[in-house]
Amino acid sequence: MKQHFLEFEKPIAELSNKIEELLQVQDKSNVDINEDICSLKDKVTELTREVYSRLTPAQIAQVARHINRPRTLDYINNLFTNFIELHGDRHFADDKSIIAGLAKFGNQSVVVIGHQKGEERNQSEAIGKNLYEMSHLKTPIIVTIIGEGGSGGALAIAVGDQVNMLEYAIYSVITPEGCASILWKDASMASTAAEILGITALKLKSLNLIDSIITEPLGGAHSKPDEIMIKMKKTLKDNLKKLKNIPQDELLSRRFQRLMNYGTYTEIKE
Repeated sequence: MKQHFLEFEKPIAELSNKIEELLQVQDKSNVDINEDICSLKDKVTELTREVYSRLTPAQIAQVARHINRPRTLDYINNLFTNFIELHGDRHFADDKSIIAGLAKFGNQSVVVIGHQKGEERNQSEAIGKNLYEMSHLKTPIIVTIIGEGGSGGALAIAVGDQVNMLEYAIYSVITPEGCASILWKDASMASTAAEILGITALKLKSLNLIDSIITEPLGGAHSKPDEIMIKMKKTLKDNLKKLKNIPQDELLSRRFQRLMNYGTYTEIKE
């Protein structure tokens, strides 16, 4: 797969291009430049680590939206077997933005629901219905935010007993661009909005809105998809083992309390 570099990754792209040039030179000549190539590869790794250690929320949003970032179907194809997709949205037609179906996770029968991309028609009713139904389901629910989770649609399929989030995913009530357009009538203020919204995994974990952060390979999940699949499989396996041992009444009570505890405020008495 061809590498697609983001705006803030330009220095990394320049070094990577030099490596490609040297590889082509080596292929066309008898000159041994392996040492130079290895040196540049080490510099790419070092530079990538440096760049990703200081990403801003707006830059993390770019990683979450990366064109090569694994999506729902990628995880389904790699982690589950015997997947049978269910079709139809109860209102109009087959909604391709939501992928849902029956599958096997190891020997366990499961239902898999995920967001692929795009949404339209009757979202409000569907969101409300999902929130109600999922809060009462008498089975463990594991949620993992893998890319960009935004608006009520993300919340509608994020009612769970365990909420995980990939390191460079984002999760918010609105996109930074949408927020900037509303608050300042200027989408170019998206970077500022991203800071204020608190869209990153670290911020959301500090607010107790998610339970755990799944670390990604250096450069993001798209850089080493096989590696993130292994981590995801282990995480889901551990989560399922833990949740299956919780009595049903306690499971539902915990889930309800989680929903009720979203958002905190301080009452000031005059």
